[in-house]
Amino acid sequence: MALSAEDKRKIRKEIQRRAQSKMAWKAGGGKTTPKMASMKGWSGFKTAADKKLQTDYIKLINKNKKFKAKTKIATKKGAEKGKAKVASYISKKAAAAGGPAKVAPSKAMTIKKVDPAKKKHADAQAWYRKHKAAAGSDAAQLKKVRATYKKKYG
Repeated sequence: MALSAEDKRKIRKEIQRRAQSKMAWKAGGGKTTPKMASMKGWSGFKTAADKKLQTDYIKLINKNKKFKAKTKIATKKGAEKGKAKVASYISKKAAAAGGPAKVAPSKAMTIKKVDPAKKKHADAQAWYRKHKAAAGSDAAQLKKVRATYKKKYG
């Protein structure tokens, strides 16, 4: 299985975004923070097989001079755009701050209470849909799924 054009585009965009973020942070004076352009921990890595394909593609495009030049230009643009924002953040929070501040939830915020019966029903429905999809059009398997559902959830 190979990566689709959309997957490749997402990887390139993410590399450029991370490079811009890092440069904007540096341009703003955040030299002591561990802002990196590395793709480690990227949520786009889904399965082990995908991750191998994606990391191979990342290594390939990192050797591509045309892509590097394009990323450099985008990075400089991002650094200039983000410089003022980062500089003001650092001046308020100190250079050792790790990133943008998290917004504290308001005290007036209400917590949605879920009826346990409804939650059980939703869980049951989710379980049934998942197993029904796995069974496909196999009648015998569907019969087993229904029987297990009745035993489990009544």
